[in-house]
Amino acid sequence: MKLPIQKLMLATGAAALLATTMAAAPAAAQTQDRTLRIGSWGLPPARGNPYNGLGTPSVFTWSAMYDMLTLVDEKGTAQPMLATQWKNTSPTTWEFTLRPAKFHNGETVTAEGVNAIWQWLQSDEGKAKGPSISVRTRGIASMRAVGPTTLEITTAKPNPILPNEMSVMMIAAPQALKDMGIDQFAQTPVGTGSYKIAAWSDTKATLVAAPDAWSPAKVKNLDVLALAERPARLQAFVSNQLDVMLGLTADVIDQVKAAGKVIDVQPGQQTLTFAITQNNAKDGVDITPFKDKRVRQALNHAVNAQGMADGLLGGIAGVATGQGVAPSAFGYNPNVKPYAHDPAKARALLAAAGYASGLKFVVDVVPGAFPADSEIFQQSFADMQKVGVAAEGRIIPFADWLQKFNNVAWDSALWQNSWNAAPVMDASTSILNQTCLKSKPYLCDPKQQALVDAASTEFDVEKRRKILHDLIALQHEEAINVFLVAYNNIHAHGANVQGFRNINNTITYAAMSFK
Repeated sequence: MKLPIQKLMLATGAAALLATTMAAAPAAAQTQDRTLRIGSWGLPPARGNPYNGLGTPSVFTWSAMYDMLTLVDEKGTAQPMLATQWKNTSPTTWEFTLRPAKFHNGETVTAEGVNAIWQWLQSDEGKAKGPSISVRTRGIASMRAVGPTTLEITTAKPNPILPNEMSVMMIAAPQALKDMGIDQFAQTPVGTGSYKIAAWSDTKATLVAAPDAWSPAKVKNLDVLALAERPARLQAFVSNQLDVMLGLTADVIDQVKAAGKVIDVQPGQQTLTFAITQNNAKDGVDITPFKDKRVRQALNHAVNAQGMADGLLGGIAGVATGQGVAPSAFGYNPNVKPYAHDPAKARALLAAAGYASGLKFVVDVVPGAFPADSEIFQQSFADMQKVGVAAEGRIIPFADWLQKFNNVAWDSALWQNSWNAAPVMDASTSILNQTCLKSKPYLCDPKQQALVDAASTEFDVEKRRKILHDLIALQHEEAINVFLVAYNNIHAHGANVQGFRNINNTITYAAMSFK
């Protein structure tokens, strides 16, 4: 059976390796005896458990230690990593060929080992301690080894983007995970990445080049330092205490350039919104007003997203948006525009819904993760105040936010929500957590779910694009979130650093070296 989407998704596995990422580095004897210092805004709350999330900043550390079967490039095309090729043998069956590779502890990468990781993700422990990846792989009906390095994956329904979706599952050493259990394993993780962990602290992950990595590092040591406050991170960078700074804001670009650094701007994968809880709120949280579409639309008209994008992000770090899907993802709907900033209309909608005054609520936020996010939150609350809505921001630690997100245990009606298209770079990835498919969804709408289900099995590229466009238009009309901005990624590195590349939040550590 010839499937139309095969060409787009490289079902034949004929893709070339990502040259700068996967090219063999010099022999170990030539590895530079230096330390590459990366400044991030945080380390993974779950340490080396790569199944507890998908987003930044955790992935910046994990991508040094682990590999996935595939890596989706900037054009949304799956490229080889631990899998070198794949083919679609039936509408629900795929065959992946694995490369010869070893884990940091000497275990060999095998088809049976990959299957063991997937089996763990579907177990009760996997669902509890690897919820983000467990839910994203539950559409797989079965895996089986049909040879030492040949893996057959059967999906519950036809899945046109399975090669892209295999980029979500980092492959941990299966025997080590079984022997230690995930909690102990997270302290001493074992992957196939270019670097292996040497030590953890609350503010620093110390890694060393893995001698037998299939994609060997060019620099011997790697430190990922957590500097939560952006000014502190910037000061460390411009004073040459860091070689790479992750997460710049537009207002410091001139300062960074003046210090002789190199700016890297890439289309982002994430959009910033306030999610609006319509289901499964924690006991005592009144979500009644937010079940009325007019209230949700009013909040969108109240905030001046375009003004924040132009003023706070300078037109470089991001753009105003009326949807949660990033412009760089497949399925993004260019016809869906940001809500117009219209305070009069916002007040009229609130009055029609019976909330002309007295609407008051808390919004849980984690400032500091994205450019100008604190300022965006403050401006949003000020804009809402102007239409008679009292929104109060409550700062919570990222670890608490992640726990609430995974368990849908929000004790606030609205909360900071980052729609993340990475690593799959498909609209369905961003939308998944905003649907009935989540075990305890904050939003479950049958009309939207019908379109989600239709897109998930459509192999024709243009038909699938149309379904996703219709879904995004419906989500905009229903105002399922307060849509704010779609981010670009702004990072920077020293002029003496070469090989830096950000591929959908995967940093090309193996390719990096000093001039």
